[in-house]
Amino acid sequence: MAQIKVLLVGGPPVLSDVDRIREVDTLLDTIKLLLRNGYEHFTYSGESHDFNGLRLPVFRWCYQTKMAE
Repeated sequence: MAQIKVLLVGGPPVLSDVDRIREVDTLLDTIKLLLRNGYEHFTYSGESHDFNGLRLPVFRWCYQTKMAE
C-alpha cells in the first residue's frame, strides 16, 4: 500500500517543520507521536494545506497522553 504524506498542525511548538511531515497508510487512523514523556495525538481534519510546494492532508493536534510509569 502506498504511503500518504500528511502535515501535522498544532501541538507542541518544539516540533520542527521536518517533524511535521509524516507518512501514513490511511487518513482514518490517529497519529500517535512520542515526544518527551508522553504521546501527542493528531487526527485528520478533512483539510489540506500547501507546504513546501506540496498539497498535504492536515492532521490536527487533539490531545496528549502521558506514559505510564
